[in-house]
Amino acid sequence: MPARAAPAYLSRPVELLTAIAAKKQPFDELVGHDQRARAPLRYRVDYTSNAIEGNTLTPVETTLVLRKGITISSKPLKDHLEALDHDDAIRYVRHLARQTTPLLACAICIV
Repeated sequence: MPARAAPAYLSRPVELLTAIAAKKQPFDELVGHDQRARAPLRYRVDYTSNAIEGNTLTPVETTLVLRKGITISSKPLKDHLEALDHDDAIRYVRHLARQTTPLLACAICIV
């Protein structure tokens, strides 16, 4: 069986990073680095990812769980824990992305 060729973007990492930066610039200009402005997007990502996996929390409930730390009495505890765990994982990945040291496989395994 012939070996699969690596995706083209892996052979040109500088070009890939340049393209990503160009696509990200309008978002950064719109939102900036204001964490309060990014919070609704962060909660939406948490909600959407968890909903795909079958979590029954609504977008508003997910925001309440993450922002206020409350539990919704009619929802399973596992749904609350999934929302909190997903948010922790996303924050950890963002932390890793801000590091200047090379990303190691063991760091990804923690997620």
